[in-house]
Amino acid sequence: MESYRQTIDKKPATAKPAHPGRTAAWAALLSALCTALACADASALVLYPLATAGTAACLCAARRKLTMLLPMAAAMLPPIVLFRPFGAAAAAMMLLIPATGALIGVMQKKHLGGFYTAAAAAAAGIACLYAMVCLPGILDGSGAFFSAQTYAERLSAALLQLADPMRGVEAYSGFLAYYDELAAALPQMVPVMTTGVLCSLGALGGLLSTVLFFALTRRKRKALGLRAPKPFRLWSIPKQLTGGIVLLYAMALLMQLFGYVNAAAVTQTVNAILGFPLLVQGLSMIAFMLSMRKYPSKSLNVVIFSAIALLFQFAQSLLTMLGILEQMMRLRERALPERPA
Repeated sequence: MESYRQTIDKKPATAKPAHPGRTAAWAALLSALCTALACADASALVLYPLATAGTAACLCAARRKLTMLLPMAAAMLPPIVLFRPFGAAAAAMMLLIPATGALIGVMQKKHLGGFYTAAAAAAAGIACLYAMVCLPGILDGSGAFFSAQTYAERLSAALLQLADPMRGVEAYSGFLAYYDELAAALPQMVPVMTTGVLCSLGALGGLLSTVLFFALTRRKRKALGLRAPKPFRLWSIPKQLTGGIVLLYAMALLMQLFGYVNAAAVTQTVNAILGFPLLVQGLSMIAFMLSMRKYPSKSLNVVIFSAIALLFQFAQSLLTMLGILEQMMRLRERALPERPA
């Protein structure tokens, strides 16, 4: 069996130009997805990973860079103008798909690997999501979190109103006091939670976009000059980033210890940025350990990962700690010095 190093040193095959009709069909489909994304806020998190992955796949198939993105961006402009006031949030939404799609295509053309591709897509997603939520308030002087805080206030009022039928029942008095306190505190939690939530959503979108990109280009990977991604059980954060991870966590801890004003927001952001890839690395470690059994069983894998999904609230911290342990100790490299392709 060829070693992992021999496999990645092979020269990629020369890509063939895509058929013009097929490229036009891809552009039309992606433009429709972009239009749906621009017209409905609720569809953004569902559609944008699929649309960005398709955009990147179309770029690689067409052997072009930004030229394919121009007609799609232009196709998004009319629905944005018609269905929502044109402004900073709409512009950021219009750039979300082209930016992440272009980054995935460029990173894969440069053969920089799945992790860096997902990280670049996540960075673009985080930047665009932050601009959508915070930029309008920054520009009009109302504050970066004004729109999110307004929504939280409405949600808080709705939650308080929802509990009105129980307020006359003595048995619920203790529960309602705690419930009212949490609902009233919701708007005050927005500045601390918003950045972390946006980072988590952007990271999840970046990962899904990259996974979908690999799926969409699977059959033509050799023709497009793309390398196959690593199996999930071998997915890892590059060890060159270990120092940066330690530094960021140390900075957040020191800010908490010295009581800085924005320490909670910084901690939430660091946890959102680093916690997600470390959690995925923990999951990949579980997959690796299951693959190392003498008699691997797909049924057992399904059972274990289903249990993790059901108990995710309790397993999240353990998976993150397992990811940190793997990042520090590189346990898989010791167990399997030469990785299979």
